[in-house]
Amino acid sequence: MWLLLSFHSREMNCHQFQLDLDTSTPAISESCSTWNLCRLFSFNEIKAATGNLDDNFIIGKGRFFNVYKGFIEDTATTTTVAIKIVKMSSSSGVRKFLNRIKMLSQVRHLNLVSPIGYCDEGQQMILVYDYMVHGSLHDHLYNSKNNITLTWKRRLQICLGVAVGLHYLHMGNEYNPVMHRGVNSTNILLDEKWVAKVSFGPRYIELRRSTAEDDVHYMGVVLFEVLFAKPEEPINLDKCVEFCKREGTLMEKVQPLLGDDTKPYIDSNLYNQIAPKCLNKFVETALSCINEEQSKRPAMNDVVRSLEFAMQLQVAEDKGGRTASLH
Repeated sequence: MWLLLSFHSREMNCHQFQLDLDTSTPAISESCSTWNLCRLFSFNEIKAATGNLDDNFIIGKGRFFNVYKGFIEDTATTTTVAIKIVKMSSSSGVRKFLNRIKMLSQVRHLNLVSPIGYCDEGQQMILVYDYMVHGSLHDHLYNSKNNITLTWKRRLQICLGVAVGLHYLHMGNEYNPVMHRGVNSTNILLDEKWVAKVSFGPRYIELRRSTAEDDVHYMGVVLFEVLFAKPEEPINLDKCVEFCKREGTLMEKVQPLLGDDTKPYIDSNLYNQIAPKCLNKFVETALSCINEEQSKRPAMNDVVRSLEFAMQLQVAEDKGGRTASLH
């Protein structure tokens, strides 16, 4: 099990609340205790769940937050959760955060992480989420002991789940589309069935506008990251794109290495797994997502359809008994 909240991501909204908090924030006079889907925890309950905030319970850290693995004791059951404690600089910051979380608590989808509870005592915001058994996509891409479990089909399914979740944010609420503001492998979490769930982070609270095209760009970066994963080394996206363009996305001709300086190579764990036609479609989709001209990027529903087609191409090749070679 694992945490459900990498906060390297972004946003949401609902009802009369504004998505971009560049205007005065409505008071939460009713308090979040009235939220039907979000439980109010006392700080004492939070401490009890984490061994009095014992460092041994920490499963993630950021500049302004710690994430703890916690155990919520109810009458007959013990629930494993992830508890994120965010330090806020002002009461207005807490207020804005609560408004955003209220919105998040009302957005429910298979491929999204939604808070199950919160605590707002003191100058900090505490969020409680379900605990993700398989951790983050980042863990599996960059931990050599884990990434062998991420077959190409599983990666495709994870990418598809992320795209479906983002599409729901963009289109699930006709009057209040939601922009995530920065999905990446650290905030893509995996449950016990390897279902991808997108979580939200500090940028979700930032007072800046974002567009669907921005989310599409981040999605494209994730697609390349899934393909070119390299341990302990950030992907040089420009070089990867240049590489793919030069090869014309005919990935069956791809050589593992570009050069000693950048080495934007396909993850060696994927060799002999990827159908060339599937890979062509996958890279074509990724390239379209990061198009420098925002207006030429696909809508998220088009990304979903493209990834579904890539999966169909992979399944068809597998059924035909052929395997791709990337040597």
